[in-house]
Amino acid sequence: MAERERLHYDREQQEIENSISKSQEELESLARELEEAKQERANKIEYDQLAVEVSKFPSRDSSRESIANLQAEILELEREAVQQSAVMELRRKQFYTALQNLHSIRESIQHDQQEEEKRLFLKRARHDDDVLGEEDEEEEGFAETMEDVKPTVSSPAPAILPNGVERVLSQERRTSPSRRSAGSESPALDGVPTNGAEPSGAEGATFVLDLHHSTAFESSSNTPIGTPGRGHKATPTPPSRSLTGTPLPADTQ
Repeated sequence: MAERERLHYDREQQEIENSISKSQEELESLARELEEAKQERANKIEYDQLAVEVSKFPSRDSSRESIANLQAEILELEREAVQQSAVMELRRKQFYTALQNLHSIRESIQHDQQEEEKRLFLKRARHDDDVLGEEDEEEEGFAETMEDVKPTVSSPAPAILPNGVERVLSQERRTSPSRRSAGSESPALDGVPTNGAEPSGAEGATFVLDLHHSTAFESSSNTPIGTPGRGHKATPTPPSRSLTGTPLPADTQ
């Protein structure tokens, strides 16, 4: 009986040892699985994080499409840059051409102004030459006229009085007969003293009027025919020989 109990206890001990060994194996296996689960969980967490980061970026297809679009835009911009360069070169040439035309127009205007000033200067110079030529001709004609004048009488000629002066003189003779004396008046011109005394009052006025009229008439009567006209310019009248009684310088030559 004791032998059976001992064998029974031996079998139980053996079974317990076997179960212990199995339990240890199972614990080791579970430990390995736990480590694997922990690693897998950690990997999953990391994967999720990477997935979140990756989801922020576009996909490969969209990236390829974007790259293609960017390349097309780059080519288009390069073509536009070439066209803009050509346009800028053309505009630069046009600008230079416009500047050259502007300078040419300015030079042409200055040349025209200089030509106009030169023309006006020459015109004024010709006008001055013509005026000087006319004055020279008038002076030559006056000199020739003075040379052609010859003395006709040596004694003073009686003055030709206008009708108004004769009437004044006749009225003076009628109103003041007592002022005339036998040897104090000229037989050719009544009312004009010949003794060197200066007239006064109405007689003086009559004498001055008579002198002016006689000088004008004598200068017009002694002008020879053919004398050039001097209507456009006043010329000095030579002194009348009827008043002075002395020969002119042209008569002495």
